[in-house]
Amino acid sequence: MTSSIIATTFAEGNGGNINLSTSKIRLNNAGISSSTNGSGNGGSLNVHADLIEIAGSTATDRASIATTSFASGDVGNLILNTGKLRVIDGASLSSSSFASGDAGNLSINASESIEVSGKTNNSIMSSNPQSIIRSAIQSATPRARKALGLPKVPSGNGGNLVINTPVLNITQEGIISVENQGTGNAGTLTINADNLNLEKAGSITAAKTSGEGGHITLNTQNLQIETGSQITTTADGSVDGGKIAINTTNLTVKK
Repeated sequence: MTSSIIATTFAEGNGGNINLSTSKIRLNNAGISSSTNGSGNGGSLNVHADLIEIAGSTATDRASIATTSFASGDVGNLILNTGKLRVIDGASLSSSSFASGDAGNLSINASESIEVSGKTNNSIMSSNPQSIIRSAIQSATPRARKALGLPKVPSGNGGNLVINTPVLNITQEGIISVENQGTGNAGTLTINADNLNLEKAGSITAAKTSGEGGHITLNTQNLQIETGSQITTTADGSVDGGKIAINTTNLTVKK
């Protein structure tokens, strides 16, 4: 990461909180994060701004706002209060754990709009090059497991993701998701939006390999799904998939 604001704990003590308030935040190949690499819990991350734009990636990293656990400590909650939020060009907004710590809850309140759009052209950077908002328990790459001493199969529980906004546009392979790639429970995904638009392979997903959760609830006046976009829940093996509840006045689905 070229430039960053970071609060981290490496032992038993809990990490410090980050509280950031400003008129505009633009992160271009840069990041803001709170993390834990020990048994102490990560600090919470609270961001208040009229505009938040997270954009771009490099061959080895991506622009991001994140709370993360790489050990047994739990992840701090991530709260964004803004007018407009843009997550574009392969950037990430996430609360994640790669070990036994639980992921934090991710809450986004945007009074005007949210855009999740595009992906990176740097395929080396990630197995998920799309612009993404998520709460997740993730399996690390073999290189990361070796370097950080991470387990092959994580065991933390996923956090919940709640989004409140008048307009939510998910386009050009953008993703909003909750997932658990390990043995714990997946979080739930709730979206409250007057207008919810998915187009050009935009997606809303919930996935899990075991445990409970992985449910999606959409409350919207107008839901439009176009051009290869999808809303899905998936589960591996004998685990039951999550539920999808859609409460809408107008539903438009186009090829």
